[in-house]
Amino acid sequence: MRVLFVCTGNTCRSPMAEALLRDIATKRGLKIEVDSAGVFAPEGQSASFNAIETIDNIGIKEHQSKMLTKELIDWAELVLVMTKSHLNMVEGMYPEAKSKTHLLLEFTEYKALDVEDPFGGSIDDYERVKIQLEDAVFALLEKIDEEEI
Repeated sequence: MRVLFVCTGNTCRSPMAEALLRDIATKRGLKIEVDSAGVFAPEGQSASFNAIETIDNIGIKEHQSKMLTKELIDWAELVLVMTKSHLNMVEGMYPEAKSKTHLLLEFTEYKALDVEDPFGGSIDDYERVKIQLEDAVFALLEKIDEEEI
């Protein structure tokens, strides 16, 4: 399974989700490849300081932001976006990927639909996003285990 997380700048939400999924899947011995990108991402920026502080030492310190590309869309078997606007943008740019592109929290049956952007916020804002992302990652792994994907 190849999973791609998408947000705006690829410095907060999507790299946090990427790091969380990669860490949990590795600990469980699952063969899941994971990557992330942004719809307006500058190339080569590190994850935001608070994202690094919140996620800690599970692979986010080396993160370098990248723009969403057709190659990444083609690589992914599942594209999970953070907001409805990201969903609309990805489907508009890559209509062929519509069937594999989903709103993360809706796909994992979470109550809220958009993952709030913590960029520029406090460490508490990032902690709230981390909790949402962890819940979504565990729900995603459950769907994968049950072969719903």
